Formats: sequence, structure tokens, C-alpha cells
Amino acid sequence: MKTEHRDWTRANKAVVAMMQAKGDGKKDIFFLFTVSQVEEVLSEITVRAIPFAPDFVEGMCCWRGQIVPVVDIEKRFGFSGREHSSSDRYLVVRTGALDSTADTQLLHGVFRVSGEVKVIGAGAESSIVSPEIIGIEPSLARGTFQQKGNFLIVPDVALILQNEQKTDIL
Repeated sequence: MKTEHRDWTRANKAVVAMMQAKGDGKKDIFFLFTVSQVEEVLSEITVRAIPFAPDFVEGMCCWRGQIVPVVDIEKRFGFSGREHSSSDRYLVVRTGALDSTADTQLLHGVFRVSGEVKVIGAGAESSIVSPEIIGIEPSLARGTFQQKGNFLIVPDVALILQNEQKTDIL
């Protein structure tokens, strides 16, 4: 039996997760991650709530013996809350280097996304767009693009997992 080995860590591959499709003629929005950021895609997890957590933090889960936060990435980006469904997926995402030093650390988090998650080639034509056009906070994204009439958001995973965004609450 011949097995095929695929090197998903190549620079020309990306993982995209579609946000819930907009029906009324609006463009679809996708979250874009590098293949090396995505450790695993899960269809089910057990989430334990965290009292007084921000509304986008669904709680914590145990993944491979580690306690990691579970974030509703659509809520984190300020998109209206939607009903969760059985087709939702959970992306276990990491940031930082595997050989972390004192300056960097390896962080893991779980992002809840709509059901469609796929690996794509990153070579298609796209153009840079302003985050404000999509309606997101610029500090949360490392980049925003338009491709074939749809929007792609590259989340700043480290910022989201460390919750370092400074917001004025007064």
C-alpha cells in the first residue's frame, strides 16, 4: 500500500475558516492562518466556563494535557453573535516558536469557527484592503485582503491569546 506524504508546512499553503455566510449579497469573510499555526481541527470539545471572562472567551478546555482558552473568533472581531451549530469546528492554533526563548513563549488557543475549514494554495491574486472596510478593529489583524470578491482576515493570534489589546473602559 502506497502512502502519500504531504508537507502542509510549506509556505504556499494556508488554512481558511469561513465565517458564517452572509445571505443578503454581502461578501463572505474568511479567517486565514498559516498551516504551521494550526495544530489540529476538532469537531467537538468539552468547554468549561470561566466566570467573569470577556464574552468572546467561551471558557477553557483540555487539549493534549494542556488547559487552553476557547475563543469565539467571530465575536472577538466584533461580528454579531450567531447561533452555534453542530457543524462548527475548533481550530487548535499556536503562536510562538517551538524552541521558545525567554523573549517568546509558545501559546496555544482554540478558536471556534463556522463549519467550513480547508487548506488552500496561497498563490491566488489578492489585494490589501483596510480593516475598516470589513468593520474590524485594525489591531486584531495582521493583515486584511480581498480575493475573488471575498475578504480574508489574518488574525493576530498572539494578541488575541494574550489579550493585550488596550481598551478604554471609562
